[in-house]
Amino acid sequence: MHHDLAKLSNRQKEILRLLADDLSVDAISNRLSLSNRTIGGHQQLMISLFELKDEAGLIKLAKSVYL
Repeated sequence: MHHDLAKLSNRQKEILRLLADDLSVDAISNRLSLSNRTIGGHQQLMISLFELKDEAGLIKLAKSVYL
């Protein structure tokens, strides 16, 4: 399965990297000084972009790319 990360913004790549490190939405929002809602919005956009089923699929993708 190939995922074109070039479609992602730098912020989305950063969020994906932090998801790969098992950080929670709360931890990511604190680290990036963004709201949970903003992080969730980025997650939903990435789930849609990569045609994933849910957040678990996004985390699996993140780990396959960054670990």
